[in-house]
Amino acid sequence: MAEIKKFFGMSLIMGCINMKRLRMYWSKKTRVPIIANSMSRTRFFKIRNNLKVVDNFSVNEHEKKADRLWKVRPFVEQIRTACTQVARGDKVSIDEQMISFTGRCPARQYVPRKPSPTGLKNFVLAIPSGMVIDFEIYQGENTFKDYKLDDGSGGQGVGAVLQLTKDVVQGSRVFCDRLFTTIPLIDHLAKKDISLTGTISFKNVPVTFSADSHEEER
Repeated sequence: MAEIKKFFGMSLIMGCINMKRLRMYWSKKTRVPIIANSMSRTRFFKIRNNLKVVDNFSVNEHEKKADRLWKVRPFVEQIRTACTQVARGDKVSIDEQMISFTGRCPARQYVPRKPSPTGLKNFVLAIPSGMVIDFEIYQGENTFKDYKLDDGSGGQGVGAVLQLTKDVVQGSRVFCDRLFTTIPLIDHLAKKDISLTGTISFKNVPVTFSADSHEEER
């Protein structure tokens, strides 16, 4: 167990000290002592190539088809649970981020114009400090299928907002960009006493709407 903890600790540090190739952390010219002194390169790669966080036989075929991330689901949920326990205020923001990953994964996406365009697309709920307090990794068009407006409309942006704000307290203010913002969504959240401020583009001219300004127009 101690060795596994060390492995994950090294992996977290590697995420902060980003190098083009993993072997560079042990190479003479680019050696990173906190990594190289903790575990040999051979041992690190052996654990990395054989590590599993779930018993394949404990997941039925229906669950495997419904969740593309079933092989790492317990690990993902542990991280998410820790995020949800972070203290939050009445101001939150929603955005998408890319978890850089170029290996084989059925949920992998390619999003142009992102700093890391290839990887897992992750929708996050964050507080002003930048700390993530909830998230949902995008797996395809069915990711937010259970989250729709009263008229039955939904979609990627609307669904992400509805899911990530399900535990947001009344009186909160939510900020997002044009990927998420729609007038029906603003109305829907306003009924729950949640204000949404976001950008909507009309003929390529960005206009900012919020629940407050929308009510003033009526």
